[in-house]
Amino acid sequence: MRTKEEWETLFRKIGVEDPEGWASSEFEEKLGNLTSLAFLRELRKLVPAKDDQFWLKRWVAYEADTQPGACAAYSRLLNAGANSEDLLLLLRGVMSEFVHQTVSALDAGQPGDLEDEIAEQIQWRLCEIDENRKLVPLSGLHELADGDAP
Repeated sequence: MRTKEEWETLFRKIGVEDPEGWASSEFEEKLGNLTSLAFLRELRKLVPAKDDQFWLKRWVAYEADTQPGACAAYSRLLNAGANSEDLLLLLRGVMSEFVHQTVSALDAGQPGDLEDEIAEQIQWRLCEIDENRKLVPLSGLHELADGDAP
């Protein structure tokens, strides 16, 4: 079992604000927030930084063979006078919404567009593996995604 100080160190390493508060909460309530925040952090790293103007150019160069339609659309937009900064802002918005919808789908735990008798047969969860190597289901990821967590 981790001490409060060990929790604080772990929360600090993943870059949360107020690692002391997160550590206290985790130490007392065992909510699985370290795992949830680390997972959310990984998802958010997929969204390009606000000032990374080369992200789209790298993506186009890397994905030219697998995403030729998207790459061609990017080139057409630039040739039509679109600003690369605006395209990056648009991409960031779309990707951020995708991250938010992904964590909402994880929290929902089953498809929302199927009849109840079918949906009840399908379930998924984000889990952490505890110190005894047992799966512990986590929830509330969408609430963390709405905040300023890493």
